Amino acid sequence: MKKVYKLLFLSLLSLFLLLQTKSIFAESPNSDFSIAAVIEGHQKDKNISYWWLRVKEAESIKLKLKITNGKEANEFEITSNQAVNNRNFTLDYSLSKQEAKKYLNHKKINFDFYEDIFFDKEQEAGKLKLALVPNEVREITINLKIPKEGIKGQVIGGINVTKVPKESDRQQGILNVYSNTVALVMEDKSYSEPNKQNLDFGVEDLNEKEQLIKIKNPSSSLLREMNVEVVIKDKQGEVVSEFSNSKTAVVPYASVNIKLVNQKKLIKGEKYDLTIRSSNQTLKKKLSVSDSGSLKILQDEKEEVKAVNKKSIGISLILMVLISSGAIYAYFKK
Repeated sequence: MKKVYKLLFLSLLSLFLLLQTKSIFAESPNSDFSIAAVIEGHQKDKNISYWWLRVKEAESIKLKLKITNGKEANEFEITSNQAVNNRNFTLDYSLSKQEAKKYLNHKKINFDFYEDIFFDKEQEAGKLKLALVPNEVREITINLKIPKEGIKGQVIGGINVTKVPKESDRQQGILNVYSNTVALVMEDKSYSEPNKQNLDFGVEDLNEKEQLIKIKNPSSSLLREMNVEVVIKDKQGEVVSEFSNSKTAVVPYASVNIKLVNQKKLIKGEKYDLTIRSSNQTLKKKLSVSDSGSLKILQDEKEEVKAVNKKSIGISLILMVLISSGAIYAYFKK
């Protein structure tokens, strides 16, 4: 019965994450407004509903975003944000510049979605306030300039349109905030996708109560259709703690600490198996819980066997030398 409940929980969690991922490019069903990217000449793939642009150095580009208001007059706040993979490892376009930095591992930003994008004739970068009457349709201009050194690899951000909440948006005491996003991906015209794209896995912090795993995208390329599964099992093969996500894109230079969900407490003195698996790679490690409760990464099994074999060979050689020495001593004594 426990397994049935567990499967049901994981199914619901996967469905929730899938819906969260889809909402990145879709409209909120109750938002009473919609947005759409107006596709233009820089578009790499005209069959997608968001911007994927091929650009060149120092180029100035004007994009258009179409906003269709609903039956009531509404005010909107429009921002441009860097995309990151958050702690659930799903794409997130809602973070401020300081918050986004926590999920990226590169020092120099090749294109700054907070500083290098202007809306309409606004003097302040990355922000616009807009008021629309009922059923009004408005196109706003998005001005951006590519740096002189160009786009190295790929960059990804999003244009967020958030409806300023009103009392009519309050349900059961909760004030709902509705926001729609269109993704903006850019790459250099000479960019070509590498043949092999892998994530880097690392152990950030391990103890008996909590385990954090570091996941990085070391490249300047957007990794698509990636999923990550992390599991720690005891010697009986039972799951102790785990994490998994639905397939998602991984932004260039992503750096995320994900927290595993503990099914039960780890036991001091016991050994466990750690497996980290993504769409195209697997890492396995053996763990041991110390008396203090921290987790130590042991050598791989093959390395342990080698070490044991070397030790056995060393002992055998010593014994052979002692036996030979004893035999020679006995011979000369006679």
